[in-house]
Amino acid sequence: GSVLVTADALAIRESAPQFRGGVEFRAPQYLALRAGMVEGLDAQFLSVGFGLFVKHIQFDYAFIPYRENLGDGHRFSLGLEL
Repeated sequence: GSVLVTADALAIRESAPQFRGGVEFRAPQYLALRAGMVEGLDAQFLSVGFGLFVKHIQFDYAFIPYRENLGDGHRFSLGLEL
């Protein structure tokens, strides 16, 4: 497997800066496990998810627990490599 680590920062004039980071562990065959964080947003901080890869098809899922009584978010994506 392999590990991917990402980080970035965003600063817009007259707004609080935002920092983002994440880590992905990719298994050799077909699975990726992911975790990420966002600092500087009131409603979001952590997220976790996974990706599945089968031939030319990729499926991704992320779970985002929002703060401030906004509930939970679920993001799905489907990719096809032609």
